[in-house]
Amino acid sequence: MAIVSVYIEEGCITCDACEEILPEVFHVTDDTCFIHAEVRLDGGYDRNEGKAGLKPETLASFEDDLL
Repeated sequence: MAIVSVYIEEGCITCDACEEILPEVFHVTDDTCFIHAEVRLDGGYDRNEGKAGLKPETLASFEDDLL
């Protein structure tokens, strides 16, 4: 089963792990994390609590990292 969406769990401690693994997908600030709009199907820039999917080209380019 492949990962088709990512989101930031409530209670995230902003440890930077997600951004270190996939900086093209995640952005971490002092207070919270975001998922870059350009990789999301809905184009949003937030924690993606609605679990919008990732664009197919994003999934293809990071398949080894996401699985």
